Amino acid sequence: MMEHPSLSYYTKCNNKIPCLAFADDCLIFYNGTKSSLSKITQLLDHYQAASGQVLNKAKSTCILSSKLTPNRRKKIQLYTCFNPDNLPFNYLGIPIYKGKKQVIPFNYLGIPIYKGKKQVILFDALLDRIKKTISSWEHRFLSYGGKIVLIQAVLSSLPLYYLQVLKMPEQIKTRIGIIFNKFLWGDRPGCSWKKLCSPFEGGLNFRSLDDLYAASMMKAWYRMREGNSIWSKFMLSKYCRIRHPSVAKVRPHQSKLWKNITKFREITDKHIIWSLGKGNCDLWLESWLPSGPLNTSVKSGVMVHHMLTDNKWDPNKLQLVLSQQQVKEVLTIPIHKDSQDTILWKLTNNGNFDFKSAWQIARTPKSKSTLFNVIWHSSIPKKKSFLTWRHIHNWIPMESIQQQRGTSLASKCVCCSETESIDHVFFKNTIAYNIWRLFAEIFGASNEEIHNTHQAIKVWSLSSPSKGHIRHIVPIIILWVFWEARNKKKHTGRDYSFQLIRKRIQNFILNLGRAELMQYKHWKGNLYVAVSLSIPILQKRKNKPQILLWTRPPLGQFKLNVDGAFKEGHAGARAGRDHERPQW
Repeated sequence: MMEHPSLSYYTKCNNKIPCLAFADDCLIFYNGTKSSLSKITQLLDHYQAASGQVLNKAKSTCILSSKLTPNRRKKIQLYTCFNPDNLPFNYLGIPIYKGKKQVIPFNYLGIPIYKGKKQVILFDALLDRIKKTISSWEHRFLSYGGKIVLIQAVLSSLPLYYLQVLKMPEQIKTRIGIIFNKFLWGDRPGCSWKKLCSPFEGGLNFRSLDDLYAASMMKAWYRMREGNSIWSKFMLSKYCRIRHPSVAKVRPHQSKLWKNITKFREITDKHIIWSLGKGNCDLWLESWLPSGPLNTSVKSGVMVHHMLTDNKWDPNKLQLVLSQQQVKEVLTIPIHKDSQDTILWKLTNNGNFDFKSAWQIARTPKSKSTLFNVIWHSSIPKKKSFLTWRHIHNWIPMESIQQQRGTSLASKCVCCSETESIDHVFFKNTIAYNIWRLFAEIFGASNEEIHNTHQAIKVWSLSSPSKGHIRHIVPIIILWVFWEARNKKKHTGRDYSFQLIRKRIQNFILNLGRAELMQYKHWKGNLYVAVSLSIPILQKRKNKPQILLWTRPPLGQFKLNVDGAFKEGHAGARAGRDHERPQW
């Protein structure tokens, strides 16, 4: 392919791309002339003879320009021997060729290929895939905690593939949010999807599509700046040419991907720094100093290596263009003359781009709340934390709340004749009041009277030494047991008593301990409770230093002592000696 540049598709740049090869697919670009077709068929014949593989012409096709005449189109299909009766179909079942014009869109490697304005119909395949994935879980009974994990780990990743290259219309983002929200809540969503799309600052740690798209565009800009791939070299050649990428112009006729990634180049470049090698970075526009670019208002053209003499900084050259303070800063920057300039991502320790860090700077963070930070921990099952989260937001389907929403029904507490409300059922009735006092005494928490969820979480967390401590977990367990007992009493008529609820709370704490979800540090200050409940607590062993005396090897023998170490690509240490002296 590389030997025949005439095959290359016209790209308006110096980079000629003859083909793109994938795992089991190959996309060949050519200019449509008879000679290029002849070379392609010869190449394919040679490949089949050399590899022993056979080209499946029934599944192969030519995607041609819509400007070609039907006669010319037919000649190309006959020349390539691709079956004209077995034309490719897009995901709508429409043949790509129809009459004189090419019918687009169609899907290639999971991404819709289209021309002109982006249409909602392009994302039907994505919506169908999301619905199909959810329907495969319908026969399983999933808790809220299980649904949260599936949304975070599975469903949220499905649109990510599209977002690497396409910006979704608002209508599609809304429809995806509705589908996700319905999967979580059922037919009666507790709140809008937008409120859930934030970390544990009040949301459920779901990532919004807007933030994922922004992070994807930042990743694309970073990969283009690396300049290592065919795609990055093509983009730099086509849209930047001799201009620096940070000041390259965006024109109306250029590709949408280029327009999209340039919208995020400023925020991405702020988190990029270059490690200098041969000094091919732009002196003024590139960020190779910790303080950032020297001057972004000047034109590009001067490179870092212009300030070097014998691969070292030349103070005389630097003083001609920089201030004294800038010269001092530049002289502290090392030069690695035997390597190329390397792009580094500031937000990671190893300098590699990290999608999560890009997402963090792309999103708009909310003010952190102690309440939401406390209730989520690996020691607590997510469905229990989710109930407490709903408590804080007042999204528990109690009868008083249903009345406020216009539902006409009689309301009565399961343990007394008072109207059922969140505060009454969980804190103010006699059983709830005594339960909170009992466990406050057991765990040494504040014994002040508790009236609502916010107060309960704050009171117990203030007496806790660290996140995940047992005193963070107990109020969440109490709320869960109250909710479970209330539902069983209301719907099945089961007993609802002080002794029953106390026993269930103790059993739950016991099961957490036996499952080893809690470590020694989580019981600090309350070890006596673990002992009284016979909960096995494994204390982390502290390694005690031991003194080892070295002894000489016997006469006529050698001893080799080795040690392992690793730092910056170098590893290992050894010492060999006989009974008298070191040998190596």
